[in-house]
Amino acid sequence: MRTLKHPLVFLILLDLIMVAGRVLYTSEITYAFLVWNLLLALFPFLLSSWAQQKQWPQGKRLWLLALGFLWLFFLPNAPYILSDFYHLRTKTDMATIWIDILMIFSYSLTGLMMFYWSLLQAFELWKKVIKRGAEPFIIAVLLLCSIAIYPGRYLRLNSWDLFTQPDEVLSAFLTALSSSSFWRITLPYFLFLTLGYVFVRLLKSSKSSTLR
Repeated sequence: MRTLKHPLVFLILLDLIMVAGRVLYTSEITYAFLVWNLLLALFPFLLSSWAQQKQWPQGKRLWLLALGFLWLFFLPNAPYILSDFYHLRTKTDMATIWIDILMIFSYSLTGLMMFYWSLLQAFELWKKVIKRGAEPFIIAVLLLCSIAIYPGRYLRLNSWDLFTQPDEVLSAFLTALSSSSFWRITLPYFLFLTLGYVFVRLLKSSKSSTLR
C-alpha cells in the first residue's frame, strides 16, 4: 500500500493516460516514445531508492560502487525528457499542439522529480558511506548529466552505445566539443539543473525545519 501512495505513482499514471488518450484521439503513436523515455528515467530512481534502504558495510562497498556507475549511466535519461519539446517542431500540428505541450510538460515534470529525488537519495547515501565530498560529487553528476543530453538529442546516441560502439561515441563526442552549439546547450542545461537542485535542497531544508 505504501508503494501505491507514492506521489510519483500518480504522476506516472497520469503520463500513461495522456499518451493513451492522444493515441485514441489521433489514431497515431507519434509520442509513444515518451513512455520508453519515462521507463529509462525511472530505472535510476528505483536503483537509488533500493540502495538507500540497504546497509553497506565495508565488504560490500565495491558492489555499491558498481551500482553507482550503473545509476549514473542511466540518470541523464531523466532530465533528457525536457529536450523532447524539440519534437513539437516536427511531430505536432495546430490541432494537437496544446495536448502535446501539456503531455511533454507532464513527462518532463515527472522526469525531473525522479531526477532530483534520486540525487537527494544519492547525496544522503554518499554522506552516510563516504562521509566527505558529497557536494562536489553532486555538482559533478549535474555536469555529466548536462553533457550527456547533447549527444542523446543531437547526435542520436543512446546510453548503451557506449558499450556497443565506443569508438564512434568517443569520436562523435570529441567532434561535438569543438562545436559552439554543444556549449550553448550544455551550459544552460547545467545552470538550470543546478538551480533546480539548489531549490529542491532549500525546499527540503525548509520542510525539515517546519517539522521540528
